[in-house]
Amino acid sequence: MTDHAYTRISFDSRVSGSIAKQRARLARHSPDAVVYEERSVSGAKVPFADRDEGARLLAALQPGDRVLATKIDRVARNVRDLLDLVERIEREGASIVFVDQSIDTSGPMGRFLLTLLG
Repeated sequence: MTDHAYTRISFDSRVSGSIAKQRARLARHSPDAVVYEERSVSGAKVPFADRDEGARLLAALQPGDRVLATKIDRVARNVRDLLDLVERIEREGASIVFVDQSIDTSGPMGRFLLTLLG
């Protein structure tokens, strides 16, 4: 099992420190995760699978893997992209965990919460 930690910011600003904060929170959850870092990419305009790091992460998934993100809005900004992404991850035999929101799609309650919040 491999953990894949995904971080994204829409506007690359050294002042915000957003990427560093996301990385730190994800590292506390899984210190050995492979990190995928997306800078200056709009989550509303570019679907996850069409982003450079998003596509690289999806291509690397194996059964039993976990995708980690701090919050839902880091991976998707609309419900359709979110649900398509979760379906694709689950087809690969993997799951997704949003650490700040305590949502883990490896179980039915996590999938329910994700759909409700999405």
